[in-house]
Amino acid sequence: MNHFLLTKTVFSLLLMCSLYISGYAATPARATSTFSYEPDSVRKVLEQEQRAAFNHFWQFANKQTGMIHASANVNNKNLTTGGSGFGVMVILTGIERGWISREAGAKRILSLVRYLNKADRIKGAWSHWMNAEGEPVKFGKQIEAGDLVETSFMMMGLYAAQAYLTENNSVEKEIRKTVDSFRKTIQWSDFVHNGELYWLWERTNGAYTLPLHGYNEALVTYILALGAPDKYAIGADIYKNGWQQNGKICKPNRVHYGYPFVMGAQLSGPLFLSHYSFLGINPKTMQDEYVDYQQYGTYHAMIHRHYCMEVAPKEYRYDAFNWGLSAGSGPNQPVKKGYKPRTPKRDDGVIAPTAALSSMPYTPFYSIQMLLNLHYNCPKLHTPGGFGDGYSLVDDWYFKGRIAIDQAPIVIMIENYRSGFLWKLLANHPDIRKGMEKAGIHLPVHPTGFPYAIADTRTGYYDMLRHPDRKMYELDFYLEEAGQVSFQICNEAGTKVLSEIPAKKYPKGLNQLSFDRSGLKDTQRCIIRLQENGQPKAEVKVQLN
Repeated sequence: MNHFLLTKTVFSLLLMCSLYISGYAATPARATSTFSYEPDSVRKVLEQEQRAAFNHFWQFANKQTGMIHASANVNNKNLTTGGSGFGVMVILTGIERGWISREAGAKRILSLVRYLNKADRIKGAWSHWMNAEGEPVKFGKQIEAGDLVETSFMMMGLYAAQAYLTENNSVEKEIRKTVDSFRKTIQWSDFVHNGELYWLWERTNGAYTLPLHGYNEALVTYILALGAPDKYAIGADIYKNGWQQNGKICKPNRVHYGYPFVMGAQLSGPLFLSHYSFLGINPKTMQDEYVDYQQYGTYHAMIHRHYCMEVAPKEYRYDAFNWGLSAGSGPNQPVKKGYKPRTPKRDDGVIAPTAALSSMPYTPFYSIQMLLNLHYNCPKLHTPGGFGDGYSLVDDWYFKGRIAIDQAPIVIMIENYRSGFLWKLLANHPDIRKGMEKAGIHLPVHPTGFPYAIADTRTGYYDMLRHPDRKMYELDFYLEEAGQVSFQICNEAGTKVLSEIPAKKYPKGLNQLSFDRSGLKDTQRCIIRLQENGQPKAEVKVQLN
């Protein structure tokens, strides 16, 4: 069993009893054709639901410590390290969006770093769960174990806070200073065993548990360990042997439903694997010898969507507005399903809202379709802290409980789609840059064209909608060399030019084309053609929604 599945299975055993709340019967969440994809309409829903999920971390946190409970609406008082690290990024988003004041947000984060500074640390790492006194709480068979993956999630959030809270007042200065003390004392290299990083080290018996093989949610763990201060940094050989498994991470030429998928489990793992490490690190800045991580995350989401729409049992009633599998809650009745990781190979009809919603930077139109459906058609899934953790159309079951590690990525990845806010905060962190350099991760390199316009293999078209904040269609394109580039928007057959975008000089690398519906009238399907010196160089078939 893969280590992430083992960990999530342990999590499920702990949560199944404490997390379960009776399901709610409701009218099936079937989408209608009345959704408006006009920017103003979409932005209103985005703002409302992003803020609702933010409220989970603002209103339901442990006020004494600033930490968040592992789950909400249940008798579960355990404080989660990774979920609280994600929660720091959520609080920063709330400040930036104006939902809370900077002063209030900074004070909450100060409470958290003071708590962490007094909490028990094992080889510099915190435990998976802790109590309000900072003592380790039993998690599965773990009693006193340093959890390196959860610690890396915490540090990703704290590094974002350090980058954002730069004012010269006592609160923000203390946050920055304390975070820097954590940075210098996490003993990343002491979690190396048998030539690779391990998830856990248990103080009671000195045992190392769960080797960190890729592909899983722990890429950021390796990056932070590689980039750590020299005393505790790991070498590139540990990354190659552990994460990359000396090349075995790659399954060359493997394709699912028309989408290349050369790393990870057959038919892909749960979608959280393409979320957690990329909450703070922009996948569009990451390519190694195997994949471009933006493309890879998109393929991952598209495989899930295709499976749900075309392959899953019809009685599950998935469609374009109900898709996405991840680790999350499930009904106990009429069939006991509970909390577990779900994938196209391990599916029981339960959708986790976080799966599609947190994929928004990869699949903006398809994720927004899902968001609009949940907003308008799933009232029984709405809670004061955002959408509940899961629902099942086949069981007519809607869950009101929420889990921190599922809720936070919704806020963060919606924000990264809207503004890139968290990605920008961590773009220049020295440890992250150093870690990626040692890992051989660099800015992507592509032929001139549209590397991220990944078409639905069922239709052959790339679906677009106008960005809800900027009100324009936005299409990434890559240039092998800097130069003058123009664009034509042609009819579906490619025989008639509907609109032209004059030549402009662009730099080498990744750029973005923005355009509106001028001259397009009611056009939906069309071809966008990139031209260099008036000569066609690349084109993509798109559907304008």
